[in-house]
Amino acid sequence: MQFSDRNDLMVFVGAIAVMFGSMVPLIDLGVAGTVSYQDVGGTKFYLLLLAAASGIATLFVAKRNLTIFSAIGVWVIILWPMVQGMFESNDSGAFGKLAKTATDPIKNVASDLLFRVSDFSWGGYLLLIGLLVFTVGAVMTFMANRKG
Repeated sequence: MQFSDRNDLMVFVGAIAVMFGSMVPLIDLGVAGTVSYQDVGGTKFYLLLLAAASGIATLFVAKRNLTIFSAIGVWVIILWPMVQGMFESNDSGAFGKLAKTATDPIKNVASDLLFRVSDFSWGGYLLLIGLLVFTVGAVMTFMANRKG
């Protein structure tokens, strides 16, 4: 594959970084150790891989206008647990908080993922940089192909 410009290269490198960054140690939880997005994501992990890979696929089939939808898909998948957390009931009592944490600790990690940058392991930084590079490359590719 030959890249037509630096935007294609940014999409390719960003997508690879997103896919690899989601599989390696992402965040340090102290006593629990490090966790990857693969550990906490479940089905969302596979959707993330699919969305990032679709960005690369758009380059192979020369449908560069569609890379923006791959980037949007990646962001929706990453932000979905946080959006779900906004609309859950807020039981402010001690027992309610304890029950929420005990029932789904993995969801709590996934929903706070982007806000816990200080707890990131090296994979977290790789995922974050990959997200940014992939998004910028997809937007620039979309804008360049829209004009031409």
